[in-house]
Amino acid sequence: MAGAAATKATLAWFGGGSLASGGLGIAAGTWVLGGIVVAPALLLTGFMLDSKGDKALEQACEAEQEAEKVIGKIDEGLTLLRKLERLGDRFWSELRKTQRLYEDKVTRLEALILGKNDYTLFDDEEKLLLDNNIMLVKLLKDMPLVDLMEKNGEEDKVRETEVLELLDYAQECRLELSA
Repeated sequence: MAGAAATKATLAWFGGGSLASGGLGIAAGTWVLGGIVVAPALLLTGFMLDSKGDKALEQACEAEQEAEKVIGKIDEGLTLLRKLERLGDRFWSELRKTQRLYEDKVTRLEALILGKNDYTLFDDEEKLLLDNNIMLVKLLKDMPLVDLMEKNGEEDKVRETEVLELLDYAQECRLELSA
């Protein structure tokens, strides 16, 4: 057998035989043969997609790890900024209170100097007023010069302990001078 007859016989065989012999015939054979050709192609495509899927999954995992690192750095930065904000607020508050005390003291000193401009004529209270003004000027000069942060290698650090010590000292001075 050769040519078209052989092709039809082969397709009928794949279909379980001819319709006359109880098989499903040429149509079923065409369907089965198409499946035999398509199945390996689908299988090969599946393997290729699985390989690409594994690669994509690996890249997604790497991207997730990088994102987690970045989120960690952002969280560290936010913590640093919150600490700096609290310290800055306290610093600003103490600076303003010290400035108000200075404004009161310097107004009193100006009034004193208008009446007496010879230090030797000052009584003890007036000398104390001048000393207090000098101390407040020094404090107001030194306070803004303090660094709230320092660079520690690659990492920024809030100088919380040092700044709090300065603020405690400024508060003690201010309370003592306001008495």
